Amino acid sequence: MRAARPSLAGRVHLAVHDRTAHLSPTTRALLWSMSAGFLFSVLNAIARTLTQHLHPMEAQFLRYLFGVVVMLPLVWRAGLAAYKPQRIGGQFARGAVHALGLVLWFTALPKIPLADMTAIGFTGPIFIMIGAWLFLSEPMRWERWLATGIGFAGMLVVLGPKFSGQGGWWHLVMLGSAPVFAASYLLTKALTRSETTEVIVFWQALTVTLFSLP
Repeated sequence: MRAARPSLAGRVHLAVHDRTAHLSPTTRALLWSMSAGFLFSVLNAIARTLTQHLHPMEAQFLRYLFGVVVMLPLVWRAGLAAYKPQRIGGQFARGAVHALGLVLWFTALPKIPLADMTAIGFTGPIFIMIGAWLFLSEPMRWERWLATGIGFAGMLVVLGPKFSGQGGWWHLVMLGSAPVFAASYLLTKALTRSETTEVIVFWQALTVTLFSLP
């Protein structure tokens, strides 16, 4: 019997794995993170354009609704059982927290420049590091604290005057989304102990869509 041909996603995954197999796991993780950062930058630019024409909650809802639609063929191919979560309560808790962060983020997004939003986003790793240290018992070396402290100081230098000037309220709203997103990422880290990546991504799109219903 002839073996089934791998899907496009499967072939891409195999090709990338073959080309990066000689790299250490840490290096591969950094490359994936850099690629994700680039894609998120493009996504943020598109989101800001949409919020100029749509209500922020509509933009948030449509963003994650289309995420569900894109993943439906994968769910159909693998079967519903493959996407059944082991901790459905954790999936909804993560979705609720992430939806709250998105409400703050999308509300402030059309009110501040994209460059300012990006600079504020650099505070996220600080909250993630603190949370990982407090709640996940992950070790933190002084070099990491120093690097994040320098990054935070740089953000204050760039945006400090704007927090107190006209429109500073919206910068504070955007800053308020950072610790909320950090909590979402920490919940994601905890879920990876029992859930696959595909399940986490699909249920994030689904739960945020439900919590963002108009």
